[in-house]
Amino acid sequence: MTLGINSLIGQTKKELIVKVQELNNAQIKNDVRIENLERTVKDLTLAVAKLEAKLEAMQSQNQNITSNVNPPTNHPAVHTQVQPTTAPRSQCRGITKAGNRCKRSGGPNGYCYQHGPN
Repeated sequence: MTLGINSLIGQTKKELIVKVQELNNAQIKNDVRIENLERTVKDLTLAVAKLEAKLEAMQSQNQNITSNVNPPTNHPAVHTQVQPTTAPRSQCRGITKAGNRCKRSGGPNGYCYQHGPN
């Protein structure tokens, strides 16, 4: 609803007050819609971070499974590789209070000191 100068001329004070109240009500409705959308975005961001953490955990498990499979030793093209004694560190799989992925590096269980089970 737009108010041009021509639509205001000739209106009574009461009519103008009604228009202002309508605009205020529309503003309140829009503010509520914005708050709901912001909540939805925050919830979706948290859901995406959790899914990313699950995907990374699954990829890590898949790498562990495939690296632990020993090829047949009698095959001439097989080269022996020394496996590292410690798992490589990756980003913590924990989620912060703000709903973002933790930036610290994860330990052997995939979580940093703050997010890991103690």
